[in-house]
Amino acid sequence: MNKAGLQRVFRYNSIELEDPGPDHDPVDVRNLYSATYPEITSAAIEGPDEKDNKLVYTFRRAVGTKGGAVAPAMKEKDLRAAAVCHLCGKGFGHTGMPLFWRVTVTRYGVNAAAIRRQDGLAAHLGNTALAAVMGPDEDMATPICEPTTVTVCEACAIGRLTPVALLIPE
Repeated sequence: MNKAGLQRVFRYNSIELEDPGPDHDPVDVRNLYSATYPEITSAAIEGPDEKDNKLVYTFRRAVGTKGGAVAPAMKEKDLRAAAVCHLCGKGFGHTGMPLFWRVTVTRYGVNAAAIRRQDGLAAHLGNTALAAVMGPDEDMATPICEPTTVTVCEACAIGRLTPVALLIPE
């Protein structure tokens, strides 16, 4: 219960999520549920709205991706080029569901020397946020291969535990 004596209710995609307790603000609750619903991480928090003697908070998933960019629609030529699942070798429609994934994978290498320098500066200044502002803003990781985009059928996307490295064509 909150100060007004009303029970808090959290909703996401028509699912009612249990309130972990009044000591957690709505941002904490969203972060807590991000382990179960990763897409909730960037969701907007709406409310509270008073309904049926409850305070209702709604997590509204952000549409699109970072920066507002959305993948373009596919024309027939593009769809034909993406028709086969990279993991099972079957056409994406073999599941009977008209869904598939286009996954882009980039492998990165960490610049350990840059990380040591940044950590050293943070230790010297006693504050990581200050070190981030005052540091040289070095690249901490760099791509070691070109990004690769592959098709994954719905069955492979939700039903297999696949190492990411298998998504990179040989």
